[in-house]
Amino acid sequence: RARVRIISLWHLIREAVGDLTHLDSRLWRTMGPLLFKPGLLTNEYLAGRRARFIPPFRLYLGLSIIFFVLASFGADPLAIDTRDMTPEDRAEIQRQVDESKAEALRALSERGVEVPEAKPAPTPEQPRDAEAPTQPAAGATPKSADAADDSKGRVLPEAEREATFNQACDRIQFTVNMPGRAAAEQRMRRACKQVSADNGMSFGRALLDNVPKMMFVFLPLLALANKGLYPFSRRYYVEHLLFFVHFHAFVFLLFSLKEVFDALTSTFAGGETLSGLLLAVIVFYLPIYLYKAMRKVFRQGRLATMFKFSLLFIAYNICLVLTLMGMVIYVMLTM
Repeated sequence: RARVRIISLWHLIREAVGDLTHLDSRLWRTMGPLLFKPGLLTNEYLAGRRARFIPPFRLYLGLSIIFFVLASFGADPLAIDTRDMTPEDRAEIQRQVDESKAEALRALSERGVEVPEAKPAPTPEQPRDAEAPTQPAAGATPKSADAADDSKGRVLPEAEREATFNQACDRIQFTVNMPGRAAAEQRMRRACKQVSADNGMSFGRALLDNVPKMMFVFLPLLALANKGLYPFSRRYYVEHLLFFVHFHAFVFLLFSLKEVFDALTSTFAGGETLSGLLLAVIVFYLPIYLYKAMRKVFRQGRLATMFKFSLLFIAYNICLVLTLMGMVIYVMLTM
């Protein structure tokens, strides 16, 4: 402000607290319509009535930051709590990991990557370097607890399976010529070996860390798909983009409130049940909110909106898959 050249720290804090607690501040005037009046903020912004509300991109960025910060304090989605697991549960998890690696080897073999020969896993009575019998003994199982099939049906012990997977990673190569091909192939091979080394934990965390970046690609792609659903509306592309910026700001706000609710009820008996019920309410409310927002902003009848809502659902999933595929490639090239 022109009347004050230097703002003291106390003055700054007092203004910030006033903005948060004053019932007539832009924060509270924005949160109510965002939660309970689908499409209102988009219509008000496009009509030029913008002073009363938080700008859409600032709203989206703020709520996304709040959500990801709150989510970072929650349980690790990739962590597996083994404290209460029985030996059978641990064996089942290891079996699923082994099957995933074996399936990856099969896929590599089907795409022309040679899988090295491997001897069967030795039994306690048979040394590791001894020749494996041609036929298994009667009643013997072809797999041991620490082995998995390769692409030709042979049994690979744990150490040999890791070596086989790494050898397959070394043979990864692109089939098209492009700038920086050798460096990209090297990064892919390194990421492949990292997945093998820690069962994909670091790769999964890298994917989660890049979700905010993914959204900056996903939203423009989704807005482009939505513009295709309204070819004769004479609306600018940015109007469709603003619509989805407001909708996803609403999504971030909803799940931020859920994170706070989970934190408050985590110590109570039945907290998990309440959290599950709240999640069911959110999943039920999201499509209703989107449908009503589409009707209010794009002003079409119920049948036309329902038809385009169905097409948007398909486009949403296609854009999500394409963005996820791009994120997987990006993470593999940057690991």
